[in-house]
Amino acid sequence: MSERYDPKHMRYPETPADLPGADAAPRYGSDVIADALASLGLRHVFLVPGSSFRGLHDSLVNHTRNRAPQIVLCTTETIAVSMAHGYAKATGEPSLCIVHDLVGLMLGSMAVYNAYCDRTPVMILGGCGPADPARRRYIDWVHSARSQSDLVRPFSKWTSEPPTLQATLDALFKARKVAASQPRGPVYVSIDQGVQEAAIPGDLVIPSPDLPHNRVAAPAAPNPRALAAAADLLLGAELPLIVAGRFGIRAEVTAHVQRLVELTGAAYVDDRAIVCMPSDHPQNLSGDPEIRTRADVVLALDCIDATNAVGGYGGAERGREGQRLINVSMENVVPDSWSNFGAWEAAVDLQLDCDPLLASELLGEAIGQRLAGDERAAQRVAARKRHLAGRHAKLRRTQRERWFADRDRVPIRIERLVHELHEVVRGRPWFLPVRNHRSFPEGIWQFEGAGQYLGADGGGGVGYG
Repeated sequence: MSERYDPKHMRYPETPADLPGADAAPRYGSDVIADALASLGLRHVFLVPGSSFRGLHDSLVNHTRNRAPQIVLCTTETIAVSMAHGYAKATGEPSLCIVHDLVGLMLGSMAVYNAYCDRTPVMILGGCGPADPARRRYIDWVHSARSQSDLVRPFSKWTSEPPTLQATLDALFKARKVAASQPRGPVYVSIDQGVQEAAIPGDLVIPSPDLPHNRVAAPAAPNPRALAAAADLLLGAELPLIVAGRFGIRAEVTAHVQRLVELTGAAYVDDRAIVCMPSDHPQNLSGDPEIRTRADVVLALDCIDATNAVGGYGGAERGREGQRLINVSMENVVPDSWSNFGAWEAAVDLQLDCDPLLASELLGEAIGQRLAGDERAAQRVAARKRHLAGRHAKLRRTQRERWFADRDRVPIRIERLVHELHEVVRGRPWFLPVRNHRSFPEGIWQFEGAGQYLGADGGGGVGYG
């Protein structure tokens, strides 16, 4: 290593030592590709070395000097894609990984599926070719396909197999834009060996991330009439319930969701494998086995599977007779998939296809305006909040008493393990990457809100944790 730990960036820069010369001028197609990846703001790349992208690997080390993106070596393509998946969720930005052609993509395909189900922006690059048969060695024939993207196209947001250096650069910039746009998801770009190792064409146009057409679009706003209808349904409900989902990996979510919960006097539960609200909030009933069926109006915010959000699987399409469901998500514009993940159509009464966070903010403003000066509505909300606070206190007390009564059992209970770990980290900065959503007990680990837990992997495959 030629540098020491840099506390400013909280990482160990691994700049290769004793490289010949310091000329940063690009010489090969792969050098230009490495520069493009750096210009897209991709700080790390997770990879398993493979001959099909040897040119790009060489450029990442010798041309851009393992700076940006910095290489994180992995042992299998499944791990490389899974690490990129987790990194994208933790940072909130698109991540990058590179996989070997054919067999590498086959091995990593399960992790691609996880990222797709989890709506996570992962840029996956794969080596291929050479496209020109005359340039292929024996091993290149073994590792070449007519359409390599077919392996993951059914569960990718977008794929491309560009034939030239210009097309490759254009594809990389589009890939990042597509991956980062709502609804997010993994994209795959196959980079030809011939393009990587060839000289740079004199007429090459280098794209810029600052150009308007390369920027991610602004969040989609909700339809004003649908937003007003949602406000009316929530305020007219006897017992409204708010269920918040995947956007809970973003810390700013809590303020908007909590405002909605408090303005409406609604009960609240987290969607499957996510946390969006403080555990000790008096309206948080996560873990309550009955509240989903008792609510007469349910607001589902960024729930990938709205049927699951209302407890609709296992015999009933709705939680109870007469229940109304408001679904706010971008799920209706997700590209089609060959799997049945989240495919049972929920019994939605009001659909808002828009950015859930923006909708939460605007819905809170609309409800606040309706409540201003409405004393009767304010009294109904206050009475409901008092009832829910009592229900919350009883629920948390029961949850704790249940495990404390059997805390010394052998073998050790999961509740005991969770309690002891939480006691150790309580009062310190902590972050929870993954937990088992079935056995993890509610009410013991105290979350302050969104942004403290990354949630599950989405598709249920191994490796993400």
